[in-house]
Amino acid sequence: MKTVMETVFSDEEEGNEDIDNDGTPDYKDEDSDGDGISDEDEGTKDSDGDGIPDNEDTDSDNDGIPDSEEGNGDSDGDGEPDYLDEDSDGDGIKDEDEGAEDSDEDGVPDYIDEDSDGDGISDEDEGDQDSDNDGTPDYKDEDSDGDGISDEEEGAGDLDGDGIPDFKDEDSDGDGTPDSVEGPQGDGAEVLNNVLSPSSPYPYDRLQIANIEMYPNNHVQVFSRWGTKVWETKSYDNNSNAFFGIGNESGSSRLPSGTYFFIVDLGDGSELIKGFVNVQ
Repeated sequence: MKTVMETVFSDEEEGNEDIDNDGTPDYKDEDSDGDGISDEDEGTKDSDGDGIPDNEDTDSDNDGIPDSEEGNGDSDGDGEPDYLDEDSDGDGIKDEDEGAEDSDEDGVPDYIDEDSDGDGISDEDEGDQDSDNDGTPDYKDEDSDGDGISDEEEGAGDLDGDGIPDFKDEDSDGDGTPDSVEGPQGDGAEVLNNVLSPSSPYPYDRLQIANIEMYPNNHVQVFSRWGTKVWETKSYDNNSNAFFGIGNESGSSRLPSGTYFFIVDLGDGSELIKGFVNVQ
């Protein structure tokens, strides 16, 4: 016996035709359109308004991807099965736009792939705009800003703190020289700020050293004006391992306001980088 929650079809509704040509007339067929989703699940509603009820429609949401491919799962957990969901992976880009191709050849079609081009930056973050006007939307573009440096190399950080992620920023370090001229190595490591305080906007609440990640064997030291070492580290990374104006030589208290001097050894035999920073 059918429960009140189940869909009941009259033979008159389903008819005697055989839509999927499987030899079973629709009124006897549990899956009239042969899409792998039962008529009971699909129902007789017409989700895309094309005049064909879902149980007979091979593309119920009219996104160009067959129901048989989308299936009855719910990839983004929004309560809408993929075959009816206009955005199956919930990345803000329609299935119709993403399509069923597999851009990064990872075995996951783009419409349910959270990172369609496999660059380590989510489709949601990249979006479907075309930053470099090359005809390829950013979420499928390996070089969204067309600077010759892959999005995977540039990443989604914001090195110069201008509100534009590096993979879209034509001048990621904000030095006035385009990334396309500097190349993936940039113009070498350089200290970007000589003032830091807890109230400084990110990333200038710390000593910011551009391109330091290219030199994993680096060694950074900070000295007081009297030559006393107050802070030191290896493998400086501008993130958790960075100078925030807090000493680490004799406890971890905030240093008094004043001028401090740094020495950056990149660990590659190149000339030391020396300068000062005003801690507030």
